[in-house]
Order: sequence, then C-alpha cells, then structure tokens
Amino acid sequence: MADRIESFPVACNGGLITNMSPIEQAMQAPGSARELINFESSLKGGYRRIKGYRKINSSPVPRFVTVLVKQAYSAGVTSIVVSDPFFQIESNMTFRIAGQATDYTVTSRSWYIQGRSTTVNFTPALTASVADKTVLTITGYTGSGSSYVQSTKFYPVLTAEPPRCYVRPEGGYQVVLSNTLDPYSGNAFGDVLYHNGTTLVNGAGQTGTTLVVDGLSFKPTVGDTFYISGVTDVYSVLSCTDLVGTQSTLTLAQSLTSSPADDASITWYHSGEVRNYLGIGKRTTYTTYFKDGIQNIVFATGEYPMVIEPLKGYRLLINNAELDGCEHCAYYKNHLFLAKDNKVFFSVPYDVYSYDTALGAGVLFFDGTVTGLKAFRDQLIIFTTAKIYRLAGSSVVDFKQEPITENIGCSNAFSVQEVGGDLVFQTKDGLRYLGATEKLGDFNISSLTENIQDRIETLLSTATSSYTTNSLQTSVTINEKAQYRIFRYDADSTEAASIGLIGTLKKQGQIEWSETLSLSVWAAHYHYGFQGLNFTGEGRVDSLVVFCNGYDPYVYQMDYGNTFDGSNIVATYSTPFFVFNDPKTRKTLYNLSVSTEKTGNIDFTASVLLDFNESNVIQPATISMGNTAGIIGDNIGNNFETTLIGNGNNASIKFVSSVANTDFSFKDLTIEYGTNDRR
Repeated sequence: MADRIESFPVACNGGLITNMSPIEQAMQAPGSARELINFESSLKGGYRRIKGYRKINSSPVPRFVTVLVKQAYSAGVTSIVVSDPFFQIESNMTFRIAGQATDYTVTSRSWYIQGRSTTVNFTPALTASVADKTVLTITGYTGSGSSYVQSTKFYPVLTAEPPRCYVRPEGGYQVVLSNTLDPYSGNAFGDVLYHNGTTLVNGAGQTGTTLVVDGLSFKPTVGDTFYISGVTDVYSVLSCTDLVGTQSTLTLAQSLTSSPADDASITWYHSGEVRNYLGIGKRTTYTTYFKDGIQNIVFATGEYPMVIEPLKGYRLLINNAELDGCEHCAYYKNHLFLAKDNKVFFSVPYDVYSYDTALGAGVLFFDGTVTGLKAFRDQLIIFTTAKIYRLAGSSVVDFKQEPITENIGCSNAFSVQEVGGDLVFQTKDGLRYLGATEKLGDFNISSLTENIQDRIETLLSTATSSYTTNSLQTSVTINEKAQYRIFRYDADSTEAASIGLIGTLKKQGQIEWSETLSLSVWAAHYHYGFQGLNFTGEGRVDSLVVFCNGYDPYVYQMDYGNTFDGSNIVATYSTPFFVFNDPKTRKTLYNLSVSTEKTGNIDFTASVLLDFNESNVIQPATISMGNTAGIIGDNIGNNFETTLIGNGNNASIKFVSSVANTDFSFKDLTIEYGTNDRR
C-alpha cells in the first residue's frame, strides 16, 4: 500500500535527448523528452506543437518555358510554327494558346535547329485566329500525364524588393516567377526572359538576314532568340560580330519579314546558352545581393551561373569559360564569389558580370574540393571536404585566406546556415557550430548533436548533397524562433515518412532538439524584412519560409496554420521514465495535471507507460484530455487534470495530439503519486 502521497512537478524543457540511460535522463533531465515529434522547444518556454504549411500559390510550377507563335494564323488550320528555343515540344503533348480554352494535342512536329523553331501539327483545328507572338503553353502529355510538364523538384527563392518568389526547376531549362506573393491570388508562374542591355535597331531600311543593333551589354551567342517592335516573327542569332562599343551586326536564321524602324526596340526572349539541366547530377545553390535598391539573385547550377535582375531578366555568365561548372556562390564585399572543384573565382567590384583580373577580379585555390561559401560577419567562410578557411579583406589588394581548421570539413553546402550569430554546418558525424570567439580571428568548433546522435545518424545515413542519390538533406532557419531546421528527402520513401530535426537556440547557446515527421522538404528559403507586403485577408507579412516538398509541383509556405495543407498534424511528446524518489520502490499514480498555453480549444491523449514499457507489463488505458465536452478529465483555462491508474517502479507519460488543434504548448506537468513500502 502507499504510505505517503507526493507531488512531482516537471517543467517542459531540455528538448529531445537520446544519448542518456533511462535513469540518468530521469534524474538529470526530467523536463526533457524521449520522443518529441512535430513539437518544437519554444523561446517562451515549454514544447510547442509546430505550425503547419499551405500552398503559397494554387498554380503548379511548370517544367517547360512558354513558346511564341511566329506569325498570325486563321481559325481552321492544323499546323503552326512556333519559336521553340529549347526544342521542348514532342508528339503527344497537349498545349493551350493564350486567349483560347481549347486543349490541342500534338500529332507530329519537326524542328528547325538553326532557327530555334518547331512546326507543330495538331488536333483539333484552331478554333479561333491567333496573333503573331501569342504565347503557347505546354499543359500535358498524353503518355505520362501532367507530371511530365510540371516540376516536383525546384529551388524557391524569395526577394523583398520587389516581393516575389522565384523558382529554379530541377530537370528543366527555365527560371519562373510568381508575380505576387499572395496565397489567394492563384497567379500562374511566368518565364523570366533573357536580357542584354537596352538593344535597339541601328538604322532604318534593313532587310535580309543581317541586322545591325546597338545598346548591347555583351556579345550575343548562337541561338539567342528575340523579337522586334513593329516586325512580325521571332528571330534567332546564327552569328554576330564582336562589339564595337555597344554595336554588333547579327546574322539571323531567317530573313526579316519587314524592315524595322530605326531605334525599334528589341526584346530578348531566351539565351541559346541555356541548357537542359536534367541529369547533370548537381544541385543548385543561390545567393542574393542588392543593386540600386533591387534585390538580385545568382543561381550556381553546375553549368554557367545565372543572374536574375527582376526589372530586366536573366543573364548567363558566359563571358568566362572557367565559370562553366560552378556549383557554389556568395556575395561578399561587393564581389560575387563562385566556386567549382578547388577554385573560387571573384568578380570585379560592383560588377557580377566582369571577371577581368586587370580590373580587380581574381581566383583563389584551396586544398580540397569546395563544398560551400558563406559570407559571415566581416569575412567569407570557404568550406571544403576536409578543411575550412576564412577570407578577410575587401578587395584583391588585401584579400587574405587562412585556415580555420585543417581536420574538419563540410559535407553538405545545403546544411550551412547562420543561427544566433554563429554558423551551423554538416560534417560526416553530425552538425557542428562554427562560432567566433572574443579573440580576433579565433573560432570555436563544437558538436551540436551529441544529445541526439542516433537521430542525426539516421538523418544523414546514405545521404549526400547530390540529388542523383536516393536521399539528401536541406536546411532552413527561422530567425524569430532562433531555429535551425534540417530535413531529409528520400526519393524511395513517401511524404508521410519524411523526417527532419528542429534545433532551437536557448540560453547559454544551448540547442534543444525535436523531430519532424511527414514534413518533406527538397529545398527551402527563409526571408525576413519585407516592406509593406500584405496577404489578402491577413494583413502585413514580415517574414516567410517557402519550400518545395519534392513530391508535387507546388510552392508551400512553412510554419503556417494548424494543418499540413489540410491534413491533421500528429505530434508526440513522451517524458522520461520518471523514477521519482527511488528507482527500486513501487509507486501508485493518482493524478496528472498539465499546464498549457493555447489560442483555442485543444484535445489530446495521455498514456501512462509503466516499468520502461516492457512487453510483459500490463499498461493502463489511454486517457483523452482537452476541451471537448464529455471527455475524461477537467480543465480550467489552460490547465487540464485527470485521474491516473497504475503502479510500477517508474512511469512515463506519452502525449499525442492528432486532431485539428489550434496552436498550443505544453508548459509543465505535475504527477501525484504514492510510494509503497519497501518489501
């Protein structure tokens, strides 16, 4: 029988711990968790059920660029010629023409390679006339369905000025953009077009297959496509002369349909140097920088790097052949840094397009393959497979590279994030901090995942930074929560089985961990500092986390709402096996009180697990708790209480939330128990 009744209060803190013995954890970290799935350690204290996600836009991300009809056509025809710069159109594809609701099916096609055009035969016949340069959009494929024309793996990048979401699909040609960051808009993604200065026709009366133009920023390349104001058709470049100032003579793949006016504007469509990235085996990294108050993006794709200027379009860094193959990028001290193999190239100051060494550009060499670049405080950190370096200085005159460590490297560029003023990065044995100390130029490198070593080993197992393998990791931060999140995407698994880890930076620089389940992330981007961005019906938005899940063609907003895009969030918190005051005496459990913080009604279950949940121990029935009328247990405001049944040497409480609860946290709990006489 129980001889005395006592209270055992527990504050929910410490996060997930898996490297302690059961009794050690119960005695030294009673507020920690054996399981903490789809919860997060809150800066306000306690364990908060994570928020969910939703589609940021109801339109799917396309895999192919749009094409343009090259001339006007009357209703009733079954064959048209389109500008198809990447020769995407295949038999059995379906397409739509802007302004028409009819779905057309390609019966056959023939390519004109030099002219970057395709003759498309289709059914049914045109239901209405089509104007020159009308947009044609590929919508499906009768053999493989819509998945063939939609991208399920892409890299979303947010910009604040202007507020947009740019998407770089994997396994396609294009970069696309959303015209608005508003989840209720449903606006379709559209192509980012090529740009080359402010190009104008130089001289009236030009005919035939040559065209003199000026206003170019750089020499066009073979296959560049464009159209001319006031002239029908879309043209492609066969060759061109070197620039004289900003002027060049273009040789075209087809004759001009009419003579353009002097100073007629030229709109570039796509670059002939854009390649199909399908199967190149390298993921895309990116960085952003500001120019004239506009936020620009650089994508390092494993081919020629691509620069996006929102008010102009995209441009490839093709003026330096050595940049072909760059996989990593960073913007530091007004230079663009690009890396491949053991080389790091940097641009001329304030000019990401120029790599002329006479003007302040250069190249650095490192011992080992570069695996990541990160501008950090007043230096650039260069990660390699085996070492880590820092670059100090502001120009080629005083750039100085020196090692930080010569025995630890970074195995995944997509793990590198700044958290709480220090860098987190992935090594072969887990995650580590790269933290600057008070001593100038000194760094502290410490492990972050010792408490959850088995979990991090699972997350990293058989996974590399190359998407040609079956699994990979990617990470993102949420600054206002002091959080680092890392996810594993597994092509052989399912979205429901996807796993991840959340680390929350707490006092004295300690990281408290928890796990995610059924939150699949292929790539993600966090942005804070939007100016005046408002969501319809929701008001001002200061920060966003967007991500691609790798399974469907939508951009999602992370850390939003109370469901996973309509599905309930299943969250689990299991306490240590409390031994109370003595691991060798039996206790009788009488009562459980749970303190929460919530924004509305919640319901959850509590299960008592006795004696380490051994298979030969009969366990008490699961208890329903919460605000629903008629359930077991009383609640007053944020506090819930229920009677317990059970007797054992130790006990753990397992809480599960599996219904559509509002936002809530477990703050603390108290167990009333009696200690039996020692017999």
